[in-house]
Amino acid sequence: MSGKLLEQTLHSIARRMKEEFEATRAFQHTGGKGTSREGIFHTFAKSHLPGHVEARHNAEIISVDGQKSAQCDTVICDRSTPPLLDSGGYAIVPNECVYGLIEVKSFLDRDGLREDCEKIRKAKSLPKSAYQRNLGDQRRQAPDGYKPFPTVGMIFAFGSIDPITLGNHLAEWCNEHDRSLCPDAIWVLGKGYFGWLTPDEEALRPALPGTNLHLVDPMPDGDIIYPLAIYMNAAFATAWIPPFDLMAYASSGLGDSRKYWTEAADEDDGEAQSVQP
Repeated sequence: MSGKLLEQTLHSIARRMKEEFEATRAFQHTGGKGTSREGIFHTFAKSHLPGHVEARHNAEIISVDGQKSAQCDTVICDRSTPPLLDSGGYAIVPNECVYGLIEVKSFLDRDGLREDCEKIRKAKSLPKSAYQRNLGDQRRQAPDGYKPFPTVGMIFAFGSIDPITLGNHLAEWCNEHDRSLCPDAIWVLGKGYFGWLTPDEEALRPALPGTNLHLVDPMPDGDIIYPLAIYMNAAFATAWIPPFDLMAYASSGLGDSRKYWTEAADEDDGEAQSVQP
């Protein structure tokens, strides 16, 4: 009974999202339409993610070596993420704290698909290395052999070209690139979704070598919002990071020491030295 109630609730959310999407047609400015439609999805994402992660709207991902992503519609990150910049309408997020990103399209065609696939490829390629280590007796630190949580990349569209044609374009792009840098799932409201399955399993997997791309139809009288909500919880339920090392981003150091005093409190000046993160 509880499962049926959840399904019915999410189906009602899908209907409301469609209604809100149609209402945005009243906007005359194309940019206003896009921003409003991204906001519709972002509101849904914020409400259906596990509690230890959060969704940030219009964010740019940066890495410790100076690389950055394109501006992302929705970035999924750890709640401990430091506020490097968050003006309410735009945020900068260090890649170590990122778990995923979701691009939103009003209508997904070949060109839009390739554009978003490239955004996801770039974001997945950014390095994650700035975690605190060697903290002595402090308990919370990156354990030996720690492997960062891989960034999950998704696309959500309110509409699209024919799903089979879209799938052909997606397969073409993925065959040209490293499978692990491809989108992990694509969701088209009212039409179905794309995901990756191994030949001997039925559970959706990340885009990895050995998996095959599938176009999945929602259950009769259903929609993709129900499987999307389940997928997002499954994808990020185990996401975690050790303490983030913000000092690693201070590449220019923290200043120069002018003088120091030893424990014996002698009066001689110590030698100047640079203060590093």
